[in-house]
Amino acid sequence: MPALLLALDRRFVHRVRPVSGKDTHPVTEVELLAEGLIDHDGVLTTNKVITYRPDRAVLGLRPGDAIAIDAAAFERLAEAFFTELEARFGEAG
Repeated sequence: MPALLLALDRRFVHRVRPVSGKDTHPVTEVELLAEGLIDHDGVLTTNKVITYRPDRAVLGLRPGDAIAIDAAAFERLAEAFFTELEARFGEAG
């Protein structure tokens, strides 16, 4: 699943922060998960930009948790991610 998670994130890597926001929602959750996979050996970490709250996250992972998700969790996250993208950035095309 790490490759799918990275593929999901990398397609939208050039998000506009004023539109994507700094609060916890599926788009910022995917951003932090991808950052954890790429830069932190597969561990969820936070940063100074996004205010991450596990209780508002789709997966509910906590900082320091290993990023290991199954197909069902990925499906929930991807569905929420695309719903949030449409709400924040509008329908494509």
